[in-house]
Amino acid sequence: MTLIDRSILVVSTEPWFGPLLSKQYVAQELARHNQVLFVDPAYHVSGLARGRSPRSRFSEGYHHLQPKNLRRMQPWRLPKDRDYRLVRQASQAFIAAQIRARGFRPDLIVSFNPAYTFLRNYWRVPFVYYSVDSQIDPVAMDDALCWADLVITSSDLLYHRYQGRARRLEFLPHGLNLEALTRSAGPTPA
Repeated sequence: MTLIDRSILVVSTEPWFGPLLSKQYVAQELARHNQVLFVDPAYHVSGLARGRSPRSRFSEGYHHLQPKNLRRMQPWRLPKDRDYRLVRQASQAFIAAQIRARGFRPDLIVSFNPAYTFLRNYWRVPFVYYSVDSQIDPVAMDDALCWADLVITSSDLLYHRYQGRARRLEFLPHGLNLEALTRSAGPTPA
């Protein structure tokens, strides 16, 4: 699949407005030649009722980047969806409906969150699980490793831990954008 003029759903474990992490960089790169819908972590209705919004975790705004081909979505999930199977299924259908309501039909799903493997059931498109750190939900991790068309790891440790557990596994270490770091810098000291 050529990644030009596609619709790509990027599911993140961190909100867009947080510190610039691999999730935001991957989404920015994909948005250079594609339409991207960046899905922030789902809001939990009961958490919001208690005044706990995702923004409350950050004391300052880290960036104001908004690529022209990137839209954001902050989905809602149902209370107790981690405790009861039927509520979880309804919550998953609710999240998929929120994506559809935006008129977005993905050609590819890139998920940093293993709990979003369920999206494969709503759109029969390639699913990439991009694992950047150990997850606290081993069941979701096992599902993501089993069902993803491609698993990308950012560390050698995760790569070796996942060997033999994924259909296709690739190691892609983190890097940095030297141009962005040095764009406004003066001459390099001797």
